[in-house]
Amino acid sequence: MLIALLGAVLIGGQASPDRSCLDDNHRDICAPAMRADLLSRLGMTSVEDEAAAGVESYRAFFVDGYGRDLPAMAFERRPGQGPVSVVYGFDGAQLETPISAETWGRVLAESHFADRELVDNTPAQDPSQMPLRMCLHAWVSTVEMSNSQTDRWSTTPVRRRVENTCDGALTTRFAFFIASESLKAQPHCQALDQQQQRNAVTTLATCLGLGGDRISASAVMEQVRGGAPRFGLDQTDPGVWRAYLGTNGSPRLTWGDQTVVTTRGTDNNVAEFIVARLAESRRLTFEPRKFAGVSAREATVEGIATRAVGEGDPLTVTRANYRQTWVWDPNLAGWMVSEWTVGPFAPVD
Repeated sequence: MLIALLGAVLIGGQASPDRSCLDDNHRDICAPAMRADLLSRLGMTSVEDEAAAGVESYRAFFVDGYGRDLPAMAFERRPGQGPVSVVYGFDGAQLETPISAETWGRVLAESHFADRELVDNTPAQDPSQMPLRMCLHAWVSTVEMSNSQTDRWSTTPVRRRVENTCDGALTTRFAFFIASESLKAQPHCQALDQQQQRNAVTTLATCLGLGGDRISASAVMEQVRGGAPRFGLDQTDPGVWRAYLGTNGSPRLTWGDQTVVTTRGTDNNVAEFIVARLAESRRLTFEPRKFAGVSAREATVEGIATRAVGEGDPLTVTRANYRQTWVWDPNLAGWMVSEWTVGPFAPVD
């Protein structure tokens, strides 16, 4: 009986993950299967494999306050190659840039205590006299290092630590330092409006959606996200859609088998067509997902249109891919739509 009880205690202990490993959805992000899945989705190898290959790396992973995995950032120095900053995104998205010796030196200097726990040695207080402390929707940061320099003469094959920002200290500090330095290494990402971003991590996540001429892509992204009509507020005003499309433009919209063209200074056909489609739906939204610069004066946007129709509950939800071409308007110093194609809508599974 005693042996059985001890066995149950041991099994129960193994089943209880470290609190630092739990995200807002109570996933154990330290579990080997979870780590392997994340690395696969990011296109990364394990830190143990990096160490065995002779790679010196300093990398950070993030889960936001709602349990969502975010891109990872790394500073790497592979055998025979100079140091680089790499941002690993999902679905093969990646940013890689060579960095200076000064940047590499800062990373090394900041890394020394990144896997240490900061212990509070202040005298214990009466719990009834302590102020109430609440921490909601905390981020979780993971730092991994391969062949890292722990002092002037030696290196350590693998170092790793996970830390919840509610208890954030040395690991959290280094993880966000990695994110900040990664953003500095990507000039086109810095062109994004920081007022619209949570921090360097979310800025880089947004930046991974930019392709081609990323300067043009980031400029169009800012205009599209800042000027898009808001659902339930101003979507039914053709004038607002005209401003979104570009007041100087003559956009051509292809919607399934229908084509509508606005003649500048004569009509507002495209904006009025969209408002009419809104009237047919209980909900119609456009979600831009990919931005690519073609040149300094042209960029494309790809996204998903979602439409909900019907009278009952639940509504019938359908989706379609759409693609826009935006061109630079030198008169208004802004961008305007020249072509917009919305594909056929299909039911959402």
